[in-house]
Order: sequence, then structure tokens, then C-alpha cells
Amino acid sequence: MKNGKAFGKRVALKREERGWTTQDLVKETGISYQSLWRIERGQHKEPGVFTAARIAKALGVSLDYLAGLYANDEESGDTSSEMRPTMAGVA
Repeated sequence: MKNGKAFGKRVALKREERGWTTQDLVKETGISYQSLWRIERGQHKEPGVFTAARIAKALGVSLDYLAGLYANDEESGDTSSEMRPTMAGVA
């Protein structure tokens, strides 16, 4: 996850689409309020894979979506087979 701000924006978008507060997501993930608050605002350096996976599972999206690994339809969360991974950030 190269861009923490984009990751955080996706988390906030999906949380809001569910009608959840940050506190609701805290309850679903077990992650501290402060950590989630910082993640959503791009102030968290980079969430670990286990933290990111817990958030993705709670929000019902793939970890790939939150990490921004797909170029198409990023904001919808669609992870259909028609989407192709990007090569951005791949060495």
C-alpha cells in the first residue's frame, strides 16, 4: 500500500456507504479509534496487512480494493473479474 491517503479515503467511503460511524468500524474490527481516525485521514504511516485485512473484511470489500491495486472503478469497490491489476508501484 503505497498511498496511505488513498487507502484512508477508500476506508472512509465504504464506511460511510454502510452508514457507519468510525466508532461502528472500531467495534467491527477491534482496531483503536485513534488508529482508524488516523488511517482515514492519511496520517497513519501505512497500516499493516493484518490491520488492513480486518478493515476490508468488516467493510465487505477486498484488500486489493482498499490498497488500490485495480485501475478501473476504484471508487465503487467493484472487484469483478473484468478488472485488471495495474503495474503502478510494481518493481
